[in-house]
Amino acid sequence: MSTHAYRIGLLAGDGIGPEIVPAAVAAVDAAARAAGLEPVDWVELPLGRAAIDAHGAAVPAETLAALDGLEAWMLGPHDSVSYPEPHRSQLNPSGTIRKHAGLFANIRPAASFPGSPALVPGCDLVIVRENTEGFYADRNTYAGTGEFMPTPDVAIAHGIITRAATQKIARVAFELAMQRRKHVTIVHKANVLQVTTGLFRDVCRKIGAEYPEVTIDDFHIDAMTVHLVRRAADFDVIVTENMFGDILSDLSGELAGSLGIAPSLNSSLTQAMA
Repeated sequence: MSTHAYRIGLLAGDGIGPEIVPAAVAAVDAAARAAGLEPVDWVELPLGRAAIDAHGAAVPAETLAALDGLEAWMLGPHDSVSYPEPHRSQLNPSGTIRKHAGLFANIRPAASFPGSPALVPGCDLVIVRENTEGFYADRNTYAGTGEFMPTPDVAIAHGIITRAATQKIARVAFELAMQRRKHVTIVHKANVLQVTTGLFRDVCRKIGAEYPEVTIDDFHIDAMTVHLVRRAADFDVIVTENMFGDILSDLSGELAGSLGIAPSLNSSLTQAMA
């Protein structure tokens, strides 16, 4: 029996959140018992529409402060598009928490379970998605957003790839591969976005050189969608930038049976949000 008692935050969210989060809690409690861990200390925190009604914010300051003292938390679905203004136009709850806690890695496993309607049987892979940069306007700048309109007829988005962020996500991918089948696939679009995703590819390969036991290959994002549909079972760990990872993780989840059985973890080096 471990003497460490985990304190995990509980944010039920909106819609079906209050229905499915308790089921997830029961599963975690059962897993903790099976692993010989101390019972989990669940810390319920306000979030979402109920928090707007009670505290005037979808993610109250007291919720963020409480998360700072926790090792992990479980976040249910949120329905930010139904929030009243000005809350609807603000950064959504999951984005707010990701940015506050610096959760730079989005880990998305996709495995076909027996009895599930898998389109690609035998699929068992993990998408490791860089979670802070790229073209996503809510994440890639210190202040303001990455989208703007200089005139009503022109919309501009800028994408950011940095060496430091790529090194961090690459190490997560290669460390994970060392625990699995020792194969990392880098996904990019360096034939077109030569400077940005080219940097991502090259930095990942440089980090990979520190892991000689790991097999490394790379594919353009468009080709990778075809490879996943045809032979998802051949892949182990896939590392990519933000937007490509968002798309590929949804695709791989569906190939494995359903997006509804595809888990997601957002993490830093010290905290995680499931």
